[in-house]
Amino acid sequence: MNDLDPVMKAAIEAAEPRIAALCQSLGKAYSAERLKQPATLAQVHQLIADMIIMLQDGALKRIAEVEDRLAEIESHGTRYRGVHQRSLGYHRGDLVTASGALWACLTDAPEGVVPGSNPAYWQLAAKAGRPIHARAEGKEQQ
Repeated sequence: MNDLDPVMKAAIEAAEPRIAALCQSLGKAYSAERLKQPATLAQVHQLIADMIIMLQDGALKRIAEVEDRLAEIESHGTRYRGVHQRSLGYHRGDLVTASGALWACLTDAPEGVVPGSNPAYWQLAAKAGRPIHARAEGKEQQ
């Protein structure tokens, strides 16, 4: 493996844990003695078919895990949590009011992160309107 180019060497090293897991799974179906013998074309085809089935099973398991996680995330939706409080942490999908505006939490925000201070955590959902005391006799002042 020393005479391989660095990219190929890195790819093989990255794949080694998956290859080891696959070999362990295959070891249950194929004995060490059977694997030492020269393989016939039919055996190679069967080995490839078994590998495809194992890879598909792993992919289906991973897809099921992702679907479960997505369902859990989507089940929360948005929640109005009232006026923002610095002493509370907020979760993705939480809505709060701060300075008269409505803010949406984009990702879990730790305590003390005020809406408008960090766009990684908060997005303005509805801009604050003019205060009521700025109106005189039913007409807005300019």
